[in-house]
Amino acid sequence: MANITLTGTEVLEVLPIQSNGLPAAATGQTTTQAIANLVSSGTVRGTFVANGAVGVVVAAPTVALTSVIAISFKTLGGTQGAQPTVTALNAGVGFTVVGTALDTSTYNFVVV
Repeated sequence: MANITLTGTEVLEVLPIQSNGLPAAATGQTTTQAIANLVSSGTVRGTFVANGAVGVVVAAPTVALTSVIAISFKTLGGTQGAQPTVTALNAGVGFTVVGTALDTSTYNFVVV
């Protein structure tokens, strides 16, 4: 496992990260609870709709070049393929994601 430090206007916490990219849960805590704690700590979150293999710019003004963007599936649209990938970070503006051809699904994101 590796550690990352979450930063913004303050250092939030240092969490061990599992090989699947999710934060490792503290003793007695599920991964879902660990993520919920991150989300409730003031991180930016929202949704975006994939546009196939065409990049989608997602507004997230707190994004920094060191930000980590976690993406999860929300609602099926079109033909879902691989999970969208972050292809660019634009500090202070947001990020760009690219999906799979014909995927118009809605995805959740959280910026940490």
